[in-house]
Amino acid sequence: MPSLFESGVFGKGIPAWHGQGNVVEGTFDFDSIFPADGTPGIAGINWGVRKRPLFVQLENGTFVLQPDTFGVVRDGDDAILTHNGRSVGGGYDEILNRDAFAFLRDSMEDHTLQWETAISVDGGATVAGIVALPDSGIDILKGDRHFLYLTVVTTHDGSGSMKVFPTDVRVVCANTVAAALSSRDRSLTVNVRHSGSTANKLSESKRILQSATAEYQRFLEWQGRLTDVSASAKQVEEVAAQLFGTAPKDASDRSKTIIDNKVLALKQAIRDDIALLPQYAASGGGASAYNVFNGITSVVDHTFGEQGGESRQRFQYAMLPQGTGTKLKNQGIDVVADVFGVPLVAVK
Repeated sequence: MPSLFESGVFGKGIPAWHGQGNVVEGTFDFDSIFPADGTPGIAGINWGVRKRPLFVQLENGTFVLQPDTFGVVRDGDDAILTHNGRSVGGGYDEILNRDAFAFLRDSMEDHTLQWETAISVDGGATVAGIVALPDSGIDILKGDRHFLYLTVVTTHDGSGSMKVFPTDVRVVCANTVAAALSSRDRSLTVNVRHSGSTANKLSESKRILQSATAEYQRFLEWQGRLTDVSASAKQVEEVAAQLFGTAPKDASDRSKTIIDNKVLALKQAIRDDIALLPQYAASGGGASAYNVFNGITSVVDHTFGEQGGESRQRFQYAMLPQGTGTKLKNQGIDVVADVFGVPLVAVK
C-alpha cells in the first residue's frame, strides 16, 4: 500500500521512511503548525473545510440536488475530501485541524507538550499527529525514561470520529495511522463524533482524555515495577500454562506439539529480550518479570500468527482488536500480574 502522504513535519531530526515532508531538529510547537497569519505552517495542515451540497447529473445533462447529502471541500484549493463514494449528512459538523490539535493541547494544559509529527494523508481526508508529554515520563529503570505519547487523528471524509489516545506508534503515513488506530486501547480512546455540538463534546472529552492519560501512565509504572522482580523457571512455566493451556493426557501428538512449540517460542523470546536489553534482566542476569512480559508481546507480534505467515494475516492476528494475538497480549498482562504478584498500581 502506498504511503498516501500529502504533507507533514517530523521532529527530532528523524525523517519518515518515505523521505517526504519537512524534518526539524528537536520538536516543534502548536503555533508553528497553525500560524496565526493563516499560512500553511510547517506541516501544511493549517487549512479549513466546508460542506457543499451534492448533485446528481441526469442523462439529459441536468443536475438534481441530493437531499441532505453533502461533500466536504478544503478551503484554498477546493480539494474534495469525501472521495471514494463517501458523503456526509446535514447534521455533520466539521472539526477543523486546528481545533482537533488544540483540543489535545488544551486538555493537557498542565503538562509540557512536545509535538513530534503532524501529517496529512489520503489527499487531506485524514490528518494526524503525535505529541510527547516529557514531564509525565516514567523511569522503567534508573536512567531509562519512557515518555507518554498521545495521538490525535481527525478525518474529513465522513469515515469516522476524531480520536485521541495514548500510543507507541510514530505516525508518519497512512499505514502507520492505521496501525496506531488498530493497536490502540479502545477503553483509553476519546471519540468526538462529527455531529451535534462538537464544541460541547470537545469540552466534555477533556476529562476523559486526562483519565486515559493517567491510566496509560499507570501501565508504564507497572512495567517499571516488573523490572524489580526475578522470574524463576517455574514461574515462566506457570505463565505459559495460563496463556496456552496444558494438553490433557489423551490429547493427540499434534495438539501436544502445538502447545510445546508455543512454550518453547515464549522461552526463546524471553532469552532474546535479555540478550537485546540486558539492563532489564534481574540481578545476576536471569529473567525479570519485565522480560517475561516483553517475551509475551514479542512472541505474539513476531512468531505466532495464522498459518501461512502472510504479513497481512500476521498484522490482523497481532494488531487488530478482534485478532487472537491482541486478546492473548491483553491476557498476558493479567497473567504476569497474577503469577508475579505485581498488580497494576492505582491511578494517582
